[in-house]
Amino acid sequence: MKCKVVVFLFLLLLAVVSCRPVTISSPLPTPPVSLPIWPKVNLGDPVESLGLDSNQTLEVHLVTIYEKPLFYNGTIPFGFKALKLPRKPPQSPIPVIYIFDDWITLFSYDDNISGIASRAVTYDKIDGLLAEAIFEEVAKDGSVIILEIHYNKRGEVTFWCRSRMSFGIGLREEEFDAHGVKEQDYYFIWPITY
Repeated sequence: MKCKVVVFLFLLLLAVVSCRPVTISSPLPTPPVSLPIWPKVNLGDPVESLGLDSNQTLEVHLVTIYEKPLFYNGTIPFGFKALKLPRKPPQSPIPVIYIFDDWITLFSYDDNISGIASRAVTYDKIDGLLAEAIFEEVAKDGSVIILEIHYNKRGEVTFWCRSRMSFGIGLREEEFDAHGVKEQDYYFIWPITY
């Protein structure tokens, strides 16, 4: 009798376990860069909070995109404001700011020659860190490879990948070496001026 009870319990346990989906989650690998890429920035007023002289000449461009870029999930056409600041390192290492409806991205240049942004940081409009990216290399075809890292509200890495940005225009052509779950695309366009 005990053997029948044990077999019955085993079969019952097997039935219960087989009905529940089993999810195996592997830990997110650590991005191959020291974090954070960029020190925290207070974005009350991007120009003022970056310590820039309000008398400096800013180029303001209203950019409208009419064709849907790869990896962009919003409505078309869409627009954003691009602020170009004078490059005067080390006082003003951030010469380009993109202001979208829901987030702000600051781009920095390590040199004044290449014309390729070396780093980026993206915040939501209430000063929460959303993502960071760093330039890795120029590929043989002239495209640019960046490493991007996305964060949750607690500042934990939730996604990272490498992206190939097109020669000239700087639109994302490819995403590879992806890890984690991405909730939003921030780096579907990258300033490249050869």
